[in-house]
Amino acid sequence: MQNPLYNKKSLPERYLSDHKITFGALIVLLLVAIILPKSPMAVLAVIILLVHSHYRFQAARNQQINLYKQQQALASIHNLIDLRSPLPMMGEWAASPDFLQIVSEIILDSKPRTVVECGSGVSTVVVGYVLEKNKRGRIFSLENKNNFYEKNNHLIARHNLRKHVSIVHAPLVECKVNDNSYKWYDTAQIADLESIDVLIVDGPAGNRYPALPLLFNQLSDNSFVIIDDCNREKDGENVLRWLSEFPLEAEWINTEKGTCILRKKMNH
Repeated sequence: MQNPLYNKKSLPERYLSDHKITFGALIVLLLVAIILPKSPMAVLAVIILLVHSHYRFQAARNQQINLYKQQQALASIHNLIDLRSPLPMMGEWAASPDFLQIVSEIILDSKPRTVVECGSGVSTVVVGYVLEKNKRGRIFSLENKNNFYEKNNHLIARHNLRKHVSIVHAPLVECKVNDNSYKWYDTAQIADLESIDVLIVDGPAGNRYPALPLLFNQLSDNSFVIIDDCNREKDGENVLRWLSEFPLEAEWINTEKGTCILRKKMNH
């Protein structure tokens, strides 16, 4: 099985969509065309320029479509919750609006009691507001970096969400999974959570594979596992490994960074 969200670029696209590589190739071809006027290098340079323009136009169009989708998702989030302070920036390293919209809808509909999040930030704030809207539930957001732990605690206080949010300082420690060593959050910090209803996997910065092997037994029967960054090859491969190792069903969603929702198989 392949990750349906991972789009591996062809060799022409990989190289000819890059400005520097294309410019360098054009310079070389035009110099050869000047030295050898009868060679087909000038024609080849024109073809390369046209192909490059096609890839750049396609990329610009995709960016425009994505921007529209993110604006729609952000508007939906703002309509769902009553903010008491501005939200932090979204996108890039932080969660994107379309991912947060999916998370919000799942939490609003399933009304979980316990949410565990791998990596704190703007998503923690949004989930906190949705839990508040549900009038039940708490999110435990694992954070390994001291500066983000302190910063995001202040953020939660500013939004007055402490009733529904706990930022958990969980340094990365070495753990063993199937005789392989990984650096992952110290799960001792959430070992007393007997039933996780929603697990959000959006961290740490390294390999996220240990999330399911370490936390699967704590997932409730009707739990949701929501994974971000599935467009990345490594994160998509992790999902495929989990599907082969655990009784799970997957729904792949084409968001900005790629989202996958896992649920336990009903007949298990």
